[in-house]
Amino acid sequence: MTTVYGVPVSPFVRKVLLALELKGIEYELKPVAPMALPDGYEKIHPLKKIPAFVDDHVTLADSSVICEYLQERYPETSLRPGDAAARAQGRWIEEYADTVLIEKIGPPIFFQRVVNPVFLQKSCDEAIVQAAVTNDLPPLFDYLETQVKGAEYLQNKTISMSDVALVCPLISLYLAQESIDASRWPKLAAYYEFIAAHPIVASRIAQELTLLGR
Repeated sequence: MTTVYGVPVSPFVRKVLLALELKGIEYELKPVAPMALPDGYEKIHPLKKIPAFVDDHVTLADSSVICEYLQERYPETSLRPGDAAARAQGRWIEEYADTVLIEKIGPPIFFQRVVNPVFLQKSCDEAIVQAAVTNDLPPLFDYLETQVKGAEYLQNKTISMSDVALVCPLISLYLAQESIDASRWPKLAAYYEFIAAHPIVASRIAQELTLLGR
């Protein structure tokens, strides 16, 4: 059985789950929260982070490594374009989303608005949220506005890993009850709505909203 360790509201776990679901691979999700790791967890993830992944062939850590493994082991439903240059461009978008974008959405916005009140029973520091929304996100969205085409997939005519990677932190922003200002970033706002409406992505968002009691 393919097993993923983590919680689905993590953008990195979400990325792996979406890759599995888009490829039609059955899996079991074992809940593991970063603040309450089970004993011995370091045996499957030496850095003690989520997600971790186990199947009949390998034990893996890191969402990008896991998704690349899934692409290579299950190439029938490809999530990468065929052209080498396009694949490299897609990996860059994935890197951008996994580092700078989630850094400015995760701790200062999602953690404050969702993790603190829902999971830790702590209050949200709204000043931290507003500082990120006002100062940190605009230059990132300015860049992404030049990379997306609006209501279209980034690569090919179907969803790819670059779309999955980019939408995952944006879903976290949405779950934190923030949105992309369509008057300022029309292409990025249209892009998010387009990818979020994909049936498998929409189903994942709905499941996470249910998990959060919404």
